[in-house]
This record gives sequence, structure tokens and C-alpha cells, in this order.
Amino acid sequence: MPLFFILMVLIAAEGFVSAARPPALENVRVPIDDLPEALEGFRIAQISDTHLGPTLGKDFIADVVRRVNGLEPDLIAFTGDLADGYVEHMRPVVEPLRDLRARHGAFFVTGNHEYYWRHREWTAQVRMLGIDVLTNEHRVVSVKGAKLAVGGVPDMRESERFDDRASDPEQAFIGAERVDVKLLLAHRPKSLYGAQRAGVHLQLCGHTPGGQIFPATSTAW
Repeated sequence: MPLFFILMVLIAAEGFVSAARPPALENVRVPIDDLPEALEGFRIAQISDTHLGPTLGKDFIADVVRRVNGLEPDLIAFTGDLADGYVEHMRPVVEPLRDLRARHGAFFVTGNHEYYWRHREWTAQVRMLGIDVLTNEHRVVSVKGAKLAVGGVPDMRESERFDDRASDPEQAFIGAERVDVKLLLAHRPKSLYGAQRAGVHLQLCGHTPGGQIFPATSTAW
């Protein structure tokens, strides 16, 4: 029993230290067949699962904003789980997100944790910060004549539980038949099945960040 307790303490300590570190920045090139020349090199900065709260606060997210802006992205995608707390307590903490800058805007979809802390208040707050919240809908971004549809769906499990609303990638892209590329923002990777039916070229997700501990890795998505 003492050995088990020590092991649990060590795992918890490692998790705390990992969470407190600045987030790793990873550059990924995504090949897309028949991509219009105007969209070659289009830069998307993805932020996900910041879980602001007792461990990570205003200084952390302000640093994230500075680093993202430094990339000079064309578009910013925030794929859910922004904070763990109620808006009334967290409003000053998330204020730095107001400074996010991208040529074609910033977009947000709910993760499962938004629903644990009054998700309607959180989506309203995110909009007040100048970030577009996508709920089974899309926006079209035009770049030198090429059209990119940015679609977003709510968390596929909690949206049905709290709102009786299905997370539906196909609905998100209704009216986007004449675009060159479809980009889907979804918190859970499992949205890929609906994304495939909707003809999505690229899906960006959160929910399964590095650091998941077995056996949660087998069920997280």
C-alpha cells in the first residue's frame, strides 16, 4: 500500500509539473490534394484544452496569446476546454484572449468542460472576446479567389446531454458546396466519421492532449 501511494503521488506531481510548463509549439505541414495555389502556406494556429483555473491562470494564457500572435497566423482555431470554472470567476483570467490576432479571424468550438461550467455563459463570453463560436455552422474565408469553409461542431457527447442537440458536421457545412476546402473544428476526434460524410479535408481536434495516462488513453476520444 505505501508503494502504491508513493507511485500515485509521483504521477500526480509529474502531471502538475507538465501542466505548468509553457505549451509546446509544434509545426505541422498538412498535404491536401488539389489545394488551390492561393491557400498554399495558409497558416492555422490551433489552441486547445488550456483548462484555465487553479493551476493555469492569466499569465499562462497571456503568454499563449503572445506566442500565437508571433506566428502571424492566417486563422486561429480554439478547439474547446478553455477553462474550469464559472465565467463570473474566470472573466479576468481569460481577458488576454481579446488580443488574439489573425488575418481571417479566430474561431471556437465547445469542449466537454464548457458544459460543466454553464456553457451558454462561456460561449457568450468567448464571443465578447471577439472570437467566433461555431455551433453546427460554418464561415467562408476567401483568399485571392479561393474559398475555405471553416465549420465547427459542439462537443459530441455533452451537447446532446445538456442541450439535446446533436453534434453534426454535415449540418455544419450545409450551403458550403461551392468551396475549395472544408476545415472542421471539433473537440473530439471521433467527429471524424461525420466529417468524412461531409467531405471535410482537414479536421482539428482537442480532448486527447499528450500526457493522458493509461488506461484513460483508450477511452479519451
